[in-house]
Amino acid sequence: MEMFYKLVVMVATILFILILAYMGIMLADKNISGGNMIDFPPAINSCPDNWVAKIKKTDSGEENVYCEIPHNTMKNVGVLMNQSIDQVDLTNAMATIGYNESIFSKRAVIDFNHNSWATLGTTPQCAKRTWAKSNDIQWDGITNYSKCGD
Repeated sequence: MEMFYKLVVMVATILFILILAYMGIMLADKNISGGNMIDFPPAINSCPDNWVAKIKKTDSGEENVYCEIPHNTMKNVGVLMNQSIDQVDLTNAMATIGYNESIFSKRAVIDFNHNSWATLGTTPQCAKRTWAKSNDIQWDGITNYSKCGD
C-alpha cells in the first residue's frame, strides 16, 4: 500500500512540473512575440482627472471636446500656471498645443484632439503622456499608458 502512495505522489509531481513548464513556455512565447497584446488601459478619458470636458459643435455638426483648465487652487493643476521654461512670456498652459482662451467665455481650455498632438514624432497618446508627466498632471488612461516604450 505504501508503494501505491509513493507512485501517486510521483506521477502527480511529474504532471504538475510538466503543466507548469507548458504554461511557462506559452506565456513566454506570447510575451516575446507580442501576440494578443492590448493597450492598457483599454479606455482613455478625454480630459485629465478632475478637469471639466466642454463640448462645442462645429458648423458641420461634429462635436469637439475641449478640456477646461482648472483654477490654480483646484486639484490636478500641476505646474500649468508656472512660467514656461521654453517660452518665458507664457505659462505652461499657454504654451500647450491646443490652448485656447477665447472659445468659451469663462475659462481657458485645451483641445487634446488637436492635430498637432500627432506631429511630435510619436503617437498622440505618448505626446500627451509626456506633456502630462512634465506638467505633473494625473490623467487616467494617459499617464499610465503602456505603449510608449519607456
